[in-house]
Amino acid sequence: MEFIKYDALENDYLVLDPASCDLTLDPAVIRRICDRRHGLGSDGILYGPHLDDGQYGLRIFNPDGTECEKSGNGLRIFARYLRDAGYVTAGTAQVYLMMSDAMVDVAYLGDQDDLIQVAMGQYTLRSSEIPVLLELPVVLGVKMQVGQHSLTASCVNLGNPHCVVLDLPVTENTARTVGPALCESDLFPERVNVQITRVVDRQTLEIEIWERGAGYTLASGSSSCAAAITCHQLGLVDAEVTVHMPGGTVGVQIDKASGVHLTGPVKAVFAANLSQDLNSYLAKDK
Repeated sequence: MEFIKYDALENDYLVLDPASCDLTLDPAVIRRICDRRHGLGSDGILYGPHLDDGQYGLRIFNPDGTECEKSGNGLRIFARYLRDAGYVTAGTAQVYLMMSDAMVDVAYLGDQDDLIQVAMGQYTLRSSEIPVLLELPVVLGVKMQVGQHSLTASCVNLGNPHCVVLDLPVTENTARTVGPALCESDLFPERVNVQITRVVDRQTLEIEIWERGAGYTLASGSSSCAAAITCHQLGLVDAEVTVHMPGGTVGVQIDKASGVHLTGPVKAVFAANLSQDLNSYLAKDK
């Protein structure tokens, strides 16, 4: 059973193609595969393409075994795999997100397929659609107390939920302390991805990230979009923003139709086969 590992700004994913890997991806197997000591080591699994009437269906799994609706880095990586594996030969493609029931446009911008743009689609600021349990129509620049943390939060959903925090130090330590407190707060019944954000200037943001299902993360495409969207809504940045993360930099463009595009690099790491020993390990407790 084959797999390929890719890296998008130190956010690494394994691509498992149903055509060459017939594993049953239950939560226990996913956790074992993503384990960095005993498995392959990954920030998640991209399972696809599931071919149906010309569609390239994709399922995205977090390393804790949960399935997620959308991942900007994951979509760019999967788009790169579609080119590498020969599924796509044109300069554009579409990916069908099976959990979200949404079609996503991708464009190949680099000569070596390493620079890829993803149309992340529509977003919403409505509290009920984040969801966030506050009696406010939208949450933009709202002061709140979460556990021991006093902060100013803004929330957006662009296929998955995000909470952007602007008034705390943008450090790994802040992400590791405030991130899980917000992510697991009763305010967010479906949990939430957290971005600790600093506005550098009108074209530049800096963020640290805590992701539901993954924890502290060096880079995230959807988190970059969330930070750009909320800061743009607050009038702090322009519609085109460069977002800096510990793992690297992406570009975010917000258009007038409430859509957002994400552009960033993807690198292939290696391709290999699962060993019989690992197959036996994955079969434990099943």
